[in-house]
Amino acid sequence: MDTLIPAVVQVLVFLGLLVVITKYLGIFMAQVFEGRRNILSPVLAPVEHGVYRLFRINPQREQTWLAYTSAMLGFSLV
Repeated sequence: MDTLIPAVVQVLVFLGLLVVITKYLGIFMAQVFEGRRNILSPVLAPVEHGVYRLFRINPQREQTWLAYTSAMLGFSLV
């Protein structure tokens, strides 16, 4: 009984925090997936562009199914 109350409080606090951040996290994720500017863009955009340049990736080009499958299998093997 002594460990039940802290466990219930922990679950309730977690669920409360989850409810609070859901709207803001959803807005942030929508901005990221739509390619719009968000709060982390000034920090992460230069890093992203640097990685693209380093690996010679064209972000405008679509990935083919064969390239996707190869990348997925290679990642799974590692």
